[in-house]
Amino acid sequence: MKQISDNSQVVFFLPFGLTWVALALICTLFKHNSLLLVGMILVCAASLYFRFRAFKAFVGVFALFLGLFGEYACTRLGMWIYANPSIGGLPIWLGLVWPVLMVNFLEMAHYLNSFFSTPRIRLPGLIHFALALLIGSYLAFVLVTLNNLIAWVLTLFFVLTALGAHKPFNLWLFVVAALGGFFGEYICVFFGVWVYTKPGFGSLGMPVSLPLAWGVSANLIWLCARAFVRTDKVDKMPLALT
Repeated sequence: MKQISDNSQVVFFLPFGLTWVALALICTLFKHNSLLLVGMILVCAASLYFRFRAFKAFVGVFALFLGLFGEYACTRLGMWIYANPSIGGLPIWLGLVWPVLMVNFLEMAHYLNSFFSTPRIRLPGLIHFALALLIGSYLAFVLVTLNNLIAWVLTLFFVLTALGAHKPFNLWLFVVAALGGFFGEYICVFFGVWVYTKPGFGSLGMPVSLPLAWGVSANLIWLCARAFVRTDKVDKMPLALT
């Protein structure tokens, strides 16, 4: 496993592949919750085992609990509805989806940040500025388009999170989570795993705020995990790249 983890391309493509495996399992087995739970346990174990670090384990734990809390709160508010719930309006496999996605988004962001920070890439600062501008522009778009409580709550969390997560790595983590989360959810909605009750992108059946929510969530979970690992250890971990 150490030899595999030293291959920088594997650091991107294996986590990318694991997210696709999870997505395929969800879309094909969501009507069989117990079977899907077994599949998600295996994918989650593989995701954590690959380049295992204590920091990565903390990311998985916070992703599980914060993800479930957010899912439960939002479903209780009627923002979306699962097609085959088990307990409290949620499927039993749902808690494991969050660790799978967050630890793999972390790996992919690590690879992209490393790649675009090497001397072979010209003007890395310009790339990071473009990412920050893209994120800021989408935040403004959400605020102008929605101008409601959801948009302002997300903006508040964005600002609070950005105070501690504002390095180039965090920009990549935001973009990876925003794009990966939105696209994955679009596939799941298409297959009928759940449905949004008030989608902003009507033709897609998706909320306008969704990419922002994923980007903020990924960095918030990263910050929570970082608080439980000594700063000097985090800074030495390639997964953190602070």
